[in-house]
Amino acid sequence: MSKRIKWTDEMLADEAKKYETRSDFVKGSNAARTAQRRGIMDKICAHMPIRRDMPQKYTDDDLINIASKYSTLADFYKQDNGAYQTLKRRPIWNEATKHLEKTRNNDPYSEEEILEIALRYDSRADFKRGCKGAYAKVFVLGLEDKAFEHMIRQHGDYDAIYVWEAIGEYWNDKKVYKIGLTSARLKDERMKRVAGRSGLVASMIILKKLTNTNVSKLEKQLHEYGEEVKFSRDFDGCTEFRALAALELDLVLKAIDDLS
Repeated sequence: MSKRIKWTDEMLADEAKKYETRSDFVKGSNAARTAQRRGIMDKICAHMPIRRDMPQKYTDDDLINIASKYSTLADFYKQDNGAYQTLKRRPIWNEATKHLEKTRNNDPYSEEEILEIALRYDSRADFKRGCKGAYAKVFVLGLEDKAFEHMIRQHGDYDAIYVWEAIGEYWNDKKVYKIGLTSARLKDERMKRVAGRSGLVASMIILKKLTNTNVSKLEKQLHEYGEEVKFSRDFDGCTEFRALAALELDLVLKAIDDLS
């Protein structure tokens, strides 16, 4: 059995330099998973071109056919990461990947696999529903702090509103922004995870904790500004993006400041 590498940020950066695209990096090196977990993909992949041509959405039949080509989840993740990421958000995930779950050679989930799987979910409840085996193993290995630290604890944990810009992205000649809810204790972790999964370059405009405010109602009101952005491919967090003119962005920020 090969010795597991303990990646430092410097080692991850050196590894990324070996690849010309993020797709090749994900397919060719396990270091990509570690970098995604640490939220440093944008930094170490800065030399790679940013894709503007979003691929066509997969149908359910497309995803089932692609998954059928592989015998392990690890191979599926590395070789067809776009399809993998899309499939895991579809109701057909269990059916389409049931043959893959049988090929783990009875090995328990490794710590690295558990933490990678945990990052797919924003709450413990979703994690437990989506992957019971990995969820149970969290407690066996004592990984609660690492696996759950990025998760929203409960609905009341949504106490902050954020706005960040997707640098270089435009929709009908307007800049693209994401407006959403998070927990103030998580700071910009949500932004980093969405950006890391999507390949977008993110820049935080504002992240503000609000007290005595119905943040869900405020979010809905802010989504009335500008235009809805619809990406031609799915990724975790692909909703809540708005195309805003400069004046519209000013109005969004003023609405947030007025509640301070």
